[in-house]
Amino acid sequence: MELATYVKSKVAHLTEEIGNAGQERLMLMAALIIADELWDARSEIATLSAATASAVFPDPEPVRRLKSLASKLSQEAAIDGTGSSGEGVPPASKSRKRDVA
Repeated sequence: MELATYVKSKVAHLTEEIGNAGQERLMLMAALIIADELWDARSEIATLSAATASAVFPDPEPVRRLKSLASKLSQEAAIDGTGSSGEGVPPASKSRKRDVA
């Protein structure tokens, strides 16, 4: 029902603008205007979808680099004995920790 009302309003608007050009021509012109509106709407949806997709799925490279750096830092901390788990700490470093504590 809403669609019929919309088409009727387009035909009425055209009738006001150009006068009575015949029912068939007015309907055809209204159909072309509505098709053009649909085309524009689809184009905007595609643009917004692409923008949304890039916001939702950002470039994965910086995330990958940060994870790699975090992994390297964790490994170095374990080797240096500054890691929280104490794994990978050489035995001499462990004994020094006990002497200092």
